Amino acid sequence: MPSSRTGKTKAHYARQRDSSFIYYRARMEDAGKTAAGSFNIYDFVSNAFSFSPKRKDAFVRVLEALKEKPRGFSELLVTSGLGRSALFLLLLSLERSGLVAKNGRKFSLADAFSSSLEASASWWRRWRA
Repeated sequence: MPSSRTGKTKAHYARQRDSSFIYYRARMEDAGKTAAGSFNIYDFVSNAFSFSPKRKDAFVRVLEALKEKPRGFSELLVTSGLGRSALFLLLLSLERSGLVAKNGRKFSLADAFSSSLEASASWWRRWRA
């Protein structure tokens, strides 16, 4: 049954939650940008999320805020300018992808994403040898 407030069903929200993770694109031109020191957080977010520039800007604000220190959901609402459900889904995506960890009521940047990429790169080197 649709929500009287939004007209969306529980199944719609369940699909959103189930698809809340990132698909990181590895692009050849990024190696040159990285070597030249011109690859930045916006490039990273663009490779991870296929959202509008406005939404990507909000995501960058969240990541930059978490880089400073762990923050709670309410702080991130103010920082991001996103609505509650959009921020919830963003944080869920970041957490499931290993970019962010939730410790109690605070979110912080995590190492699981980079560890996973390094393990995949190592596997690839061994496999192709």
